[in-house]
Amino acid sequence: MDKRPGGTVETIGTLGAVVGGALFVMGLTGVNSRGDFLVAGALLVIAGLLLRIEAAVLGSRWRGPGF
Repeated sequence: MDKRPGGTVETIGTLGAVVGGALFVMGLTGVNSRGDFLVAGALLVIAGLLLRIEAAVLGSRWRGPGF
């Protein structure tokens, strides 16, 4: 587990983006004919990338002990 701030948020964001990408690809291949997988996958990818950006901001604000 990451000890730095934002490490957990970054991990959750990465997992969300990966799962969203898989859903999006499944939606493109026609697994779901209504397009629900496309929308859900796209939203998960966007949310995952936003979480990763937030984790980067949190990590950049942390100076560490003694700094």
